[in-house]
Amino acid sequence: MKILHLEDDVFKRKKIERILCSAGADHSVWVKNLEDGIICIEEAQNKSEPYDLIISDMYYPLKDGGRETEAGTMLLSILKDKGIDTPVIICSSARLRIPEAYECLWYSENSNWDRQLESLLRKIQEK
Repeated sequence: MKILHLEDDVFKRKKIERILCSAGADHSVWVKNLEDGIICIEEAQNKSEPYDLIISDMYYPLKDGGRETEAGTMLLSILKDKGIDTPVIICSSARLRIPEAYECLWYSENSNWDRQLESLLRKIQEK
């Protein structure tokens, strides 16, 4: 499973990466900003090797060195405009409901976000 992970927090990324590995994800790419993420998506599409899944935080910089914004919403909009239908899981410390996302996970010690992510990964792998 080829996964693109957009996240600017190293600690959170490592936690998610452990779950990806335990669920059998064999290839994930990590980027810290929206600009780099879009470049990765476009390159994969151009090579006819699209990502199977995108995991995105909601709040991270638009470009390297930039300030944090609601980049997750912008990502979903850009994918829609480009006609890219890769499932996107939003994993955020804010409780969100975003209809355009495949799923929204509340990243909190008070939630079962890790088990939910594992379950979603297995569901996507079965498709």
